[in-house]
Amino acid sequence: MDHSKDTEAATLFAKELAYSGKSYDQIEQELKSQRLTENVLKTALKKSDQFIAEYQIAKQEKSKVLVTLVIGASVFMLGLTITLFSQGILAYGALIGGASIAVKSFMAYQKPLEDFAPKYRRFSRRF
Repeated sequence: MDHSKDTEAATLFAKELAYSGKSYDQIEQELKSQRLTENVLKTALKKSDQFIAEYQIAKQEKSKVLVTLVIGASVFMLGLTITLFSQGILAYGALIGGASIAVKSFMAYQKPLEDFAPKYRRFSRRF
């Protein structure tokens, strides 16, 4: 029971280090300085590879949301420019669509990085 608590704590610590941008070697050094048992250390190091990969994927997904935010703002600005500088033409679609995309992207971008990490699910096949 104490072993599982140590493993859980070490795994959580490795996840925090990975999500703060630490490399595998830095995580390994930090875990070794914690004076963990060999089994707990191995388990946490195995999981740290997965956490580093999740962190990289989450950063990429969050940057995609930022690009979508810029696109939405650009479409809104295009609609605003068309509406202001053309006589009698109102670009409602560009204004509303661009604003909608920008607001949704902004709300998504405000989420913590962990929300962008891939979720692993186990599927069972039923025949």
